[in-house]
Amino acid sequence: MNSRVAAQIGSGTIPYTYGILDPSERGSQEGAGGVREGSQVIIANPEDMVSVDAFAASGITVGTSPIEIIGPHTNPLPRCRAVVIQNSTDNTTVRIAHDPDKVVSEGFVLEAGTVINADRHIVLPIMHNVSVYAAAATGTATIRMLIY
Repeated sequence: MNSRVAAQIGSGTIPYTYGILDPSERGSQEGAGGVREGSQVIIANPEDMVSVDAFAASGITVGTSPIEIIGPHTNPLPRCRAVVIQNSTDNTTVRIAHDPDKVVSEGFVLEAGTVINADRHIVLPIMHNVSVYAAAATGTATIRMLIY
């Protein structure tokens, strides 16, 4: 049995992409229009590799020295897409960053609960290997996380 396999260029999420190749490179068929014959290959959607139908809740108390609040060794989900980080403390600001050395100087501020219209949480699109560090401005602060 001699079977032929053909693929049409495009992601499947938008209409097929025609004309990205020069006509001489579009394959052996007359007027190929993006159709190319060749070996059968499967390409997985990267979104499928991080999709998970579960979530985890976590909490941690931080002081004024930056610590890792979530990272490859503490993330309870092997495939996650995002984390919601919330400052649950009413009396101190929390800063977060991707690097412990940047938390104090460049960290994103999660306000204390006493601040009117406080930005007390942030949603970060992350994968399992990402680390997030946090520190309290003064004293200690409780951080709550929802990982999904």
